[in-house]
Amino acid sequence: MSILGGFKILEFNEADAQEVLLLAVSFAAKIAGDLGAEVVKVEPPLGERIRRLPVLPDEKIDSDRGVLFEFLNTSKKSVALDLEKPGETDRLRQLAEKADVIITGSDRFDDLVRDDMAGGSRSVVKVRAFPHNSEYRDSPAAEISILALSGLMDLIGNPGREPLMLGGRQASFSSGYAAFTGLMAALASHRWQGRGDLITLDMLSVMTWVNWKAVAGSKFGLSLTREGSLAEWPVVPCKDGYVALVYGFDKDFGNLIGVVDDERLAGPKFSDFQSRADNRQEYINILTEWSRDKTKQEIYELMQGRRVPCGPVLTPRDLIGDPQYKEAAFIAQVPAASGKTLPLPKVPMQLNGQGFNPTAAPDLNSAGEEFC
Repeated sequence: MSILGGFKILEFNEADAQEVLLLAVSFAAKIAGDLGAEVVKVEPPLGERIRRLPVLPDEKIDSDRGVLFEFLNTSKKSVALDLEKPGETDRLRQLAEKADVIITGSDRFDDLVRDDMAGGSRSVVKVRAFPHNSEYRDSPAAEISILALSGLMDLIGNPGREPLMLGGRQASFSSGYAAFTGLMAALASHRWQGRGDLITLDMLSVMTWVNWKAVAGSKFGLSLTREGSLAEWPVVPCKDGYVALVYGFDKDFGNLIGVVDDERLAGPKFSDFQSRADNRQEYINILTEWSRDKTKQEIYELMQGRRVPCGPVLTPRDLIGDPQYKEAAFIAQVPAASGKTLPLPKVPMQLNGQGFNPTAAPDLNSAGEEFC
Protein backbone atom coordinates (compact mmCIF):
# COMPACT_ATOMS: atom_id res chain seq x y z
CA MET A 1 0.00 0.00 0.00
CA SER A 2 1.40 3.37 -0.98
CA ILE A 3 0.46 7.03 -0.76
CA LEU A 4 3.77 8.48 -1.92
CA GLY A 5 4.68 5.87 -4.53
CA GLY A 6 6.59 7.36 -7.45
CA PHE A 7 8.23 10.16 -5.47
CA LYS A 8 11.99 10.15 -4.93
CA ILE A 9 13.39 11.56 -1.68
CA LEU A 10 17.07 12.15 -0.94
CA GLU A 11 18.08 12.33 2.73
CA PHE A 12 21.43 13.94 3.46
CA ASN A 13 23.29 15.27 6.47
CA GLU A 14 26.90 16.34 6.78
CA ALA A 15 29.11 13.74 8.47
CA ASP A 16 29.64 16.04 11.47
CA ALA A 17 25.98 17.07 11.78
CA GLN A 18 24.64 17.44 15.31
CA GLU A 19 22.76 14.43 16.65
CA VAL A 20 19.46 16.31 16.96
CA LEU A 21 19.56 17.13 13.24
CA LEU A 22 20.37 13.55 12.30
CA LEU A 23 17.36 12.35 14.27
CA ALA A 24 14.90 14.96 12.98
CA VAL A 25 15.85 14.57 9.32
CA SER A 26 15.90 10.76 9.56
CA PHE A 27 12.47 10.72 11.20
CA ALA A 28 10.86 12.88 8.51
CA ALA A 29 12.36 10.75 5.72
CA LYS A 30 11.30 7.55 7.53
CA ILE A 31 7.64 8.60 7.44
CA ALA A 32 7.92 9.31 3.72
CA GLY A 33 9.51 5.91 3.15
CA ASP A 34 6.89 4.06 5.18
CA LEU A 35 4.21 5.79 3.07
CA GLY A 36 5.77 4.46 -0.12
CA ALA A 37 8.25 7.08 -1.34
CA GLU A 38 11.62 5.88 -2.60
CA VAL A 39 14.03 7.24 0.00
CA VAL A 40 17.79 7.11 -0.43
CA LYS A 41 19.86 7.97 2.63
CA VAL A 42 23.37 9.27 1.98
CA GLU A 43 25.87 8.18 4.65
CA PRO A 44 29.60 8.61 5.30
CA PRO A 45 31.85 5.67 4.33
CA LEU A 46 31.59 4.09 7.81
CA GLY A 47 27.89 4.84 8.12
CA GLU A 48 25.95 7.45 10.02
CA ARG A 49 26.96 7.44 13.68
CA ILE A 50 23.34 6.82 14.76
CA ARG A 51 23.93 3.26 13.50
CA ARG A 52 26.11 2.63 16.53
CA LEU A 53 24.29 4.71 19.15
CA PRO A 54 22.78 2.53 21.92
CA VAL A 55 19.48 3.68 23.38
CA LEU A 56 18.30 0.67 25.38
CA PRO A 57 19.74 -0.47 28.74
CA ASP A 58 22.63 -2.89 28.14
CA GLU A 59 22.12 -2.69 24.36
CA LYS A 60 25.09 -4.31 22.64
CA ILE A 61 25.35 -3.41 18.97
CA ASP A 62 27.11 -6.29 17.24
CA SER A 63 26.41 -4.92 13.76
CA ASP A 64 26.02 -1.48 12.21
CA ARG A 65 22.31 -1.33 13.00
CA GLY A 66 21.35 -0.47 16.58
CA VAL A 67 17.71 -0.26 17.64
CA LEU A 68 17.50 3.53 17.17
CA PHE A 69 18.86 3.29 13.63
CA GLU A 70 16.51 0.40 12.85
CA PHE A 71 13.49 2.47 13.88
CA LEU A 72 14.50 5.73 12.18
CA ASN A 73 15.42 4.17 8.85
CA THR A 74 12.73 1.68 7.93
CA SER A 75 11.76 1.58 4.25
CA LYS A 76 14.94 3.31 3.00
CA LYS A 77 17.97 2.57 0.84
CA SER A 78 21.54 3.56 1.70
CA VAL A 79 24.34 5.06 -0.36
CA ALA A 80 27.78 5.60 1.20
CA LEU A 81 29.80 8.53 -0.15
CA ASP A 82 33.20 9.84 0.86
CA LEU A 83 32.87 13.52 0.07
CA GLU A 84 36.61 14.01 0.64
CA LYS A 85 37.33 11.99 -2.52
CA PRO A 86 37.33 13.47 -6.04
CA GLY A 87 34.09 12.84 -7.86
CA GLU A 88 32.01 11.89 -4.85
CA THR A 89 30.59 15.41 -4.47
CA ASP A 90 29.55 15.21 -8.13
CA ARG A 91 27.82 11.92 -7.43
CA LEU A 92 25.95 13.49 -4.51
CA ARG A 93 24.85 16.26 -6.84
CA GLN A 94 23.62 13.73 -9.39
CA LEU A 95 21.58 11.95 -6.73
CA ALA A 96 20.07 15.28 -5.64
CA GLU A 97 19.13 16.19 -9.20
CA LYS A 98 17.18 12.92 -9.54
CA ALA A 99 15.15 13.59 -6.40
CA ASP A 100 11.79 15.31 -6.10
CA VAL A 101 12.65 16.51 -2.60
CA ILE A 102 15.93 16.69 -0.69
CA ILE A 103 15.54 16.67 3.09
CA THR A 104 18.65 17.81 4.89
CA GLY A 105 20.33 19.74 7.64
CA SER A 106 22.86 21.08 5.12
CA ASP A 107 23.08 24.24 2.99
CA ARG A 108 24.52 22.36 0.01
CA PHE A 109 21.36 22.18 -2.08
CA ASP A 110 19.74 25.61 -1.81
CA ASP A 111 20.59 26.46 -5.43
CA LEU A 112 18.80 23.34 -6.71
CA VAL A 113 15.43 24.93 -6.00
CA ARG A 114 14.48 26.05 -9.47
CA ASP A 115 12.25 25.34 -12.45
CA ASP A 116 14.41 24.22 -15.31
CA MET A 117 13.50 24.14 -18.98
CA ALA A 118 12.77 20.41 -18.84
CA GLY A 119 10.23 20.91 -16.07
CA GLY A 120 12.34 18.97 -13.60
CA SER A 121 11.66 20.99 -10.48
CA ARG A 122 12.82 19.83 -7.06
CA SER A 123 12.39 21.10 -3.53
CA VAL A 124 14.64 21.29 -0.50
CA VAL A 125 13.41 20.89 3.08
CA LYS A 126 16.13 22.23 5.35
CA VAL A 127 16.18 21.68 9.13
CA ARG A 128 18.26 23.78 11.51
CA ALA A 129 18.63 23.58 15.26
CA PHE A 130 18.07 27.32 15.80
CA PRO A 131 16.63 30.21 13.75
CA HIS A 132 19.09 31.62 11.23
CA ASN A 133 18.85 35.07 12.82
CA SER A 134 19.13 33.83 16.41
CA GLU A 135 22.04 34.53 18.71
CA TYR A 136 22.25 30.75 19.10
CA ARG A 137 22.37 30.01 15.36
CA ASP A 138 25.96 28.73 15.37
CA SER A 139 25.85 27.15 18.81
CA PRO A 140 26.09 23.41 19.46
CA ALA A 141 22.61 21.97 20.07
CA ALA A 142 21.36 19.07 22.13
CA GLU A 143 17.90 17.81 23.03
CA ILE A 144 18.08 19.34 26.50
CA SER A 145 19.20 22.78 25.28
CA ILE A 146 16.34 23.03 22.77
CA LEU A 147 13.78 21.95 25.38
CA ALA A 148 15.19 24.47 27.85
CA LEU A 149 15.21 27.38 25.38
CA SER A 150 11.66 26.60 24.18
CA GLY A 151 10.18 27.01 27.67
CA LEU A 152 8.94 23.43 27.80
CA MET A 153 11.23 22.42 30.65
CA ASP A 154 9.65 25.08 32.82
CA LEU A 155 6.51 22.90 32.81
CA ILE A 156 8.05 19.63 34.01
CA GLY A 157 8.95 18.69 37.59
CA ASN A 158 8.32 20.02 41.08
CA PRO A 159 8.32 23.80 41.62
CA GLY A 160 10.79 23.62 44.51
CA ARG A 161 13.40 21.80 42.45
CA GLU A 162 15.19 22.14 39.13
CA PRO A 163 13.15 21.54 35.94
CA LEU A 164 13.13 18.08 34.41
CA MET A 165 13.80 17.02 30.83
CA LEU A 166 11.01 15.39 28.84
CA GLY A 167 11.62 11.70 28.30
CA GLY A 168 12.85 10.36 24.98
CA ARG A 169 13.80 12.70 22.16
CA GLN A 170 10.71 14.88 21.97
CA ALA A 171 12.38 17.87 20.30
CA SER A 172 14.00 15.73 17.60
CA PHE A 173 10.90 13.73 16.77
CA SER A 174 8.48 16.68 16.95
CA SER A 175 10.80 18.50 14.55
CA GLY A 176 10.81 15.42 12.34
CA TYR A 177 7.01 15.55 12.15
CA ALA A 178 7.20 19.26 11.27
CA ALA A 179 9.81 18.54 8.60
CA PHE A 180 7.58 15.83 7.12
CA THR A 181 4.76 18.40 6.92
CA GLY A 182 7.15 20.63 4.99
CA LEU A 183 8.07 17.70 2.75
CA MET A 184 4.39 17.06 1.93
CA ALA A 185 3.88 20.76 1.18
CA ALA A 186 6.84 20.58 -1.20
CA LEU A 187 5.43 17.52 -2.96
CA ALA A 188 2.04 19.22 -3.32
CA SER A 189 3.67 22.30 -4.83
CA HIS A 190 5.74 20.09 -7.11
CA ARG A 191 2.71 18.12 -8.34
CA TRP A 192 0.16 20.90 -8.78
CA GLN A 193 2.25 23.97 -9.49
CA GLY A 194 5.23 22.37 -11.18
CA ARG A 195 7.79 24.23 -9.13
CA GLY A 196 10.40 23.60 -6.48
CA ASP A 197 10.43 25.32 -3.10
CA LEU A 198 12.95 25.93 -0.33
CA ILE A 199 11.26 25.08 2.96
CA THR A 200 13.17 25.88 6.14
CA LEU A 201 12.39 25.17 9.76
CA ASP A 202 14.28 25.17 13.02
CA MET A 203 13.86 22.92 16.03
CA LEU A 204 13.66 25.70 18.61
CA SER A 205 10.73 27.32 16.80
CA VAL A 206 8.99 23.94 16.46
CA MET A 207 9.17 23.36 20.21
CA THR A 208 8.08 26.92 21.01
CA TRP A 209 5.10 26.23 18.74
CA VAL A 210 4.38 23.02 20.66
CA ASN A 211 4.50 25.11 23.85
CA TRP A 212 1.99 27.64 22.47
CA LYS A 213 -0.17 27.81 25.62
CA ALA A 214 2.66 29.26 27.67
CA VAL A 215 3.49 31.80 24.95
CA ALA A 216 -0.15 32.87 24.47
CA GLY A 217 -0.88 33.02 28.20
CA SER A 218 2.00 35.39 28.85
CA LYS A 219 0.06 38.16 27.07
CA PHE A 220 -2.52 38.04 29.85
CA GLY A 221 -0.04 37.72 32.68
CA LEU A 222 -0.73 33.99 32.98
CA SER A 223 2.03 31.45 33.16
CA LEU A 224 2.02 27.67 33.06
CA THR A 225 4.83 26.52 35.33
CA ARG A 226 5.91 23.40 37.17
CA GLU A 227 3.13 22.16 39.45
CA GLY A 228 4.70 18.83 40.37
CA SER A 229 2.96 17.29 43.36
CA LEU A 230 0.66 20.34 43.60
CA ALA A 231 -1.15 19.45 40.38
CA GLU A 232 -4.80 18.51 40.91
CA TRP A 233 -4.44 15.60 38.50
CA PRO A 234 -2.51 12.96 40.45
CA VAL A 235 -0.88 9.69 39.53
CA VAL A 236 -1.71 7.10 42.19
CA PRO A 237 -0.24 3.63 42.79
CA CYS A 238 -2.27 0.51 42.21
CA LYS A 239 -1.80 -3.26 42.34
CA ASP A 240 0.17 -3.55 39.11
CA GLY A 241 1.54 -0.06 38.52
CA TYR A 242 0.08 3.45 38.40
CA VAL A 243 -3.02 5.24 37.15
CA ALA A 244 -3.44 8.93 36.24
CA LEU A 245 -6.76 10.49 37.28
CA VAL A 246 -8.17 13.71 35.82
CA TYR A 247 -10.88 15.75 37.56
CA GLY A 248 -10.34 19.41 36.87
CA PHE A 249 -14.02 20.30 37.23
CA ASP A 250 -16.37 19.87 40.17
CA LYS A 251 -18.59 17.50 38.19
CA ASP A 252 -15.61 15.24 37.51
CA PHE A 253 -14.74 15.15 41.20
CA GLY A 254 -18.37 14.36 41.99
CA ASN A 255 -18.24 11.42 39.58
CA LEU A 256 -14.97 10.31 41.18
CA ILE A 257 -16.67 10.26 44.61
CA GLY A 258 -19.31 7.97 43.09
CA VAL A 259 -16.59 5.50 42.07
CA VAL A 260 -14.51 5.55 45.25
CA ASP A 261 -17.56 5.61 47.55
CA ASP A 262 -15.75 7.06 50.56
CA GLU A 263 -17.77 9.51 52.64
CA ARG A 264 -14.63 11.46 53.54
CA LEU A 265 -14.38 12.74 49.96
CA ALA A 266 -17.90 14.19 50.13
CA GLY A 267 -17.04 16.60 52.96
CA PRO A 268 -16.61 20.37 52.71
CA LYS A 269 -12.81 20.05 52.57
CA PHE A 270 -13.11 18.91 48.94
CA SER A 271 -16.22 20.76 47.75
CA ASP A 272 -14.56 22.99 45.16
CA PHE A 273 -11.27 23.55 43.33
CA GLN A 274 -9.73 25.81 45.96
CA SER A 275 -10.67 23.61 48.92
CA ARG A 276 -9.25 20.58 47.12
CA ALA A 277 -6.05 22.50 46.43
CA ASP A 278 -5.79 23.43 50.13
CA ASN A 279 -6.29 19.80 51.22
CA ARG A 280 -4.72 18.01 48.29
CA GLN A 281 -2.55 15.50 50.08
CA GLU A 282 -5.41 14.41 52.31
CA TYR A 283 -7.70 13.38 49.46
CA ILE A 284 -4.83 11.79 47.52
CA ASN A 285 -4.13 9.62 50.58
CA ILE A 286 -7.79 8.53 50.49
CA LEU A 287 -7.55 7.74 46.76
CA THR A 288 -4.36 5.78 47.33
CA GLU A 289 -5.98 3.66 50.05
CA TRP A 290 -8.71 2.81 47.55
CA SER A 291 -6.46 2.16 44.53
CA ARG A 292 -3.70 0.01 46.03
CA ASP A 293 -5.54 -3.32 45.85
CA LYS A 294 -6.97 -2.82 42.35
CA THR A 295 -5.37 -3.35 38.96
CA LYS A 296 -4.93 -0.68 36.31
CA GLN A 297 -7.61 -2.27 34.17
CA GLU A 298 -10.09 -2.50 37.04
CA ILE A 299 -9.64 1.18 37.89
CA TYR A 300 -9.87 2.19 34.26
CA GLU A 301 -13.16 0.37 33.76
CA LEU A 302 -14.66 1.76 36.97
CA MET A 303 -13.65 5.32 36.07
CA GLN A 304 -14.88 5.03 32.50
CA GLY A 305 -18.21 3.75 33.81
CA ARG A 306 -18.70 7.07 35.64
CA ARG A 307 -17.10 9.23 32.90
CA VAL A 308 -14.04 10.17 34.93
CA PRO A 309 -11.01 10.67 32.62
CA CYS A 310 -8.42 8.07 33.55
CA GLY A 311 -5.20 6.83 32.04
CA PRO A 312 -3.42 3.68 33.18
CA VAL A 313 0.34 4.28 33.03
CA LEU A 314 1.21 1.67 30.42
CA THR A 315 4.63 0.12 30.01
CA PRO A 316 6.11 -0.63 26.58
CA ARG A 317 5.32 -4.29 27.20
CA ASP A 318 1.69 -3.34 27.88
CA LEU A 319 1.56 -1.52 24.55
CA ILE A 320 2.95 -4.46 22.58
CA GLY A 321 0.24 -6.69 24.05
CA ASP A 322 -2.58 -4.13 23.86
CA PRO A 323 -5.72 -5.80 22.37
CA GLN A 324 -6.63 -2.69 20.38
CA TYR A 325 -3.20 -2.51 18.77
CA LYS A 326 -3.25 -6.24 18.10
CA GLU A 327 -6.60 -5.95 16.35
CA ALA A 328 -5.33 -3.06 14.23
CA ALA A 329 -1.96 -4.80 13.63
CA PHE A 330 -0.35 -1.51 14.64
CA ILE A 331 2.85 -3.07 15.99
CA ALA A 332 4.75 -4.46 13.01
CA GLN A 333 7.39 -7.18 13.24
CA VAL A 334 10.18 -5.67 11.16
CA PRO A 335 13.28 -7.63 10.08
CA ALA A 336 16.39 -6.35 11.86
CA ALA A 337 20.10 -7.11 12.04
CA SER A 338 21.41 -10.61 12.72
CA GLY A 339 18.19 -12.27 11.55
CA LYS A 340 16.13 -10.82 14.41
CA THR A 341 12.84 -8.97 14.23
CA LEU A 342 11.84 -5.82 16.06
CA PRO A 343 8.32 -4.84 17.16
CA LEU A 344 7.95 -1.31 15.80
CA PRO A 345 4.87 0.93 15.64
CA LYS A 346 3.59 1.81 12.19
CA VAL A 347 2.83 5.30 10.91
CA PRO A 348 -0.19 6.23 13.10
CA MET A 349 -2.84 6.45 10.39
CA GLN A 350 -4.65 4.15 8.01
CA LEU A 351 -5.70 4.29 4.37
CA ASN A 352 -9.19 2.85 3.87
CA GLY A 353 -8.82 0.85 7.06
CA GLN A 354 -5.34 -0.48 6.30
CA GLY A 355 -2.04 0.48 7.91
CA PHE A 356 1.37 0.86 6.28
CA ASN A 357 3.92 -1.90 6.76
CA PRO A 358 7.48 -0.64 7.21
CA THR A 359 10.31 -2.60 5.66
CA ALA A 360 13.74 -3.20 7.17
CA ALA A 361 16.34 -0.48 7.66
CA PRO A 362 19.11 -0.71 5.05
CA ASP A 363 22.56 -2.17 5.29
CA LEU A 364 25.24 0.39 4.57
CA ASN A 365 25.56 1.21 0.86
CA SER A 366 22.84 -1.29 -0.06
CA ALA A 367 21.30 0.86 -2.83
CA GLY A 368 24.08 0.18 -5.30
CA GLU A 369 24.95 2.66 -8.01
CA GLU A 370 21.52 3.91 -9.06
CA PHE A 371 18.75 5.93 -7.51
CA CYS A 372 16.24 3.32 -8.66
